Amino acid sequence: MVLSDSPSGDKSTSAEAAPTAAAFVDTIMERMAQQDAVQKPINKQPATILAPLTGNSKDPASTIRRQLFDTYRTASAVQTPGSPDLTTVQELTELKQSLQDIRSKIHEGTSSAPLIERVLAETLRTPFTQRITDVQFRPTEKI
Repeated sequence: MVLSDSPSGDKSTSAEAAPTAAAFVDTIMERMAQQDAVQKPINKQPATILAPLTGNSKDPASTIRRQLFDTYRTASAVQTPGSPDLTTVQELTELKQSLQDIRSKIHEGTSSAPLIERVLAETLRTPFTQRITDVQFRPTEKI
């Protein structure tokens, strides 16, 4: 079967126009391999960043937690070669402060919720609110 799909009038067969299933699968597999090659270094980045923080502990989460939330640590503590540098410590301190700020805002919001609900309930019971809700609107027409 010969078709003329191009504007110049070149003739091509339908087999040449559509890729075969095997070629299509090969193309997909190549793209997946490329994506896998890109993802491997990205997946290794968090491990390399967290490696100095974890130290030699068997439980890395507890070590990181201890380093983040150890409030009794002094600034003049001696840094060992395996410990994080000063900028990392400052970043972690800022992160800790940010988390504490978020926690206090959440607590403030949840603790003030009953007050907000009470104020809303009181506003619904006022005579003014009752009069506003009972107002009948006249149909508006274009002039």
